[in-house]
Parts: sequence; structure tokens; C-alpha cells
Amino acid sequence: MRAHAQRGDTLIEVVMALAILSSVLLASFNVATAAFRQGRSAQERTQAVNLIQEQAEGLRNIRDTRSWGMFRGAVFGAGTFHMSDAGGSWQVNSGMLNNGIYRISVHANGSVGATTGITAVEAGEKIRFDIAAEWDNAGVGPPNRTVISTYLVNLDGMGPRDCSAGGAGC
Repeated sequence: MRAHAQRGDTLIEVVMALAILSSVLLASFNVATAAFRQGRSAQERTQAVNLIQEQAEGLRNIRDTRSWGMFRGAVFGAGTFHMSDAGGSWQVNSGMLNNGIYRISVHANGSVGATTGITAVEAGEKIRFDIAAEWDNAGVGPPNRTVISTYLVNLDGMGPRDCSAGGAGC
């Protein structure tokens, strides 16, 4: 009798090919998932920073449209607060802003440069503000937190300012 010549793949070869293919597909899926998570995280951080910058703009607006003494009293009297734009007029609101995704808080951390104590109203006095944004990490791990610190300077008595054209000191 004549032996038949083997043609085709053996079962072991097919199983090995499927194992290699599934490993490559699984690795590709893991890389795509990680890239999606990083992209989402970057988008969330960008939105948080935009909200923080909006709070800083509100602080600058209040500083520029009111006397330093009124500004100072509003921010130190509020403790932890947030800013809101009510029809083109920024206001200091006590407590944290919660828009459903982000929790925004502003805290005045004291006066720098005042020589007569915390109640001083002096030209050149600076107040440090820590503006924080927190948001949940899709139920995985601790919440995310971004904090930006900024200083605002008392411009009262430091010479004329022309804020209409974004002049120096505005």
C-alpha cells in the first residue's frame, strides 16, 4: 500500500497561529484602551484648567472694578469661595462650585507685602490665591485634583492705569 502524502496544516499549527493572533489582538486592544484613557484624562485636565482660568479672570475683574479694600474684604470674608459671572458682573460666592462634574474652589492664602498686618490696604500688597478643581476619576482610584496658585497685586495708588486698551497693570 502506498502512504498518502500529508497535505494541509496540523491541528497544533492552527492552534499556535490562533494563539499568536489573539495575543497580537489583545495587545492592540490594550494599547488602544490606554490611549483612549490618556486622551480623556488630558481633555478633563484641559477643561479643569479652563475653569480655573475663568475663576482667576473673575478675581482680576473684581480687583479692577472695585477698590482694593472692597476686593480684599470680599475674598477674605468668604473663606473658601468661587466666582460667578452674573450678567457681566463677577461676584464672590461662598462655598465650592459644583457643576456636576467639576468642583471648583478658590481660597485666599494671605497677604504678602503688607507691613501693618492683615487689615492693611497698601499699594503693592499681594494676595495669593489657590484655585482648585477636583473631579472623579470615573469610579477608578482617587479623584483628580488640579491647583493653580496666582497672586493679585493692589494697583490702587500705583499710578494711572488705562485698562480700556489692556494697558500696563491691567
